[in-house]
Amino acid sequence: MFDEAYRKVLSTPREIQIGPYVFDYIETADNDVSIRRGLMFRDDVPENYCMLFRFNDNEVRSFWMKNCEFPIIVVFLDKDWKIVAIHRMKVEDTVNDEELTRYSSRSSSEVCYRVQRLDID
Repeated sequence: MFDEAYRKVLSTPREIQIGPYVFDYIETADNDVSIRRGLMFRDDVPENYCMLFRFNDNEVRSFWMKNCEFPIIVVFLDKDWKIVAIHRMKVEDTVNDEELTRYSSRSSSEVCYRVQRLDID
């Protein structure tokens, strides 16, 4: 039987492709602390970076841009890994949580990617 840490390595992809973009620097956020922290308090990430959020259930999700120094793109996927929403998240200067823009999956989502470069226009 594999221990939890080894199972996590086996279940995390080595690279993720979204359209023509390949991301091979993947960080997984799969517990309450890493999901809440996300990309806060970082100055930058590598060009080929992707943060993969994995949840234990399939429900409507939302993210915000608190303490994030660079714009990012959020891609929400359902349980079948089909895209349900994509948002271009902008840097926000406010420190008041109630004033932050919420970016929603709009429908049930089990997986979410946050990337810095992706042409969604």
